[in-house]
Amino acid sequence: MEDLTVVGYKNNAWELIPSALENNTSNSLLSGAIVSETPIALNEYNALALAVKGIAGSDGTPAGLPLVAEGVSPNGDGDNDTWFIQGIERFPNAKIKVYNRTGEVVFRANNGYNNDWIGDFKESGNILPSAPYFYTIDLDDDGELDLQGWLYVQQ
Repeated sequence: MEDLTVVGYKNNAWELIPSALENNTSNSLLSGAIVSETPIALNEYNALALAVKGIAGSDGTPAGLPLVAEGVSPNGDGDNDTWFIQGIERFPNAKIKVYNRTGEVVFRANNGYNNDWIGDFKESGNILPSAPYFYTIDLDDDGELDLQGWLYVQQ
């Protein structure tokens, strides 16, 4: 827990939000609290996430790992129109899959990813229904998943 901090995503970049462990709670690997040292204006950020303190890649991403956006809304407003994974360009052999709730692969990138997926079914141009989708990322094509989680497609 001591190595975690809060980061916020705005203006196409992640930024560190000064934070610390809450002193009056029991902090362990299973539970605890991280609080911001200053008020956070939530409307200024597209996303908030936990990150590892003091370990960053050359582009500022925590632990040198890509930071995965939690959603895509391909509505043409210029915000989150494609699924953005900050730092993915450092992993040209990355294999990425996105699954629907029944386990069907709805998106696949086999040799890197260019931050260009618009949330469409198998890159057909037909936008997926608004819903959560599960993703897996194998950064170095070694057969082991390096990142996995959920993203939301909003029509």
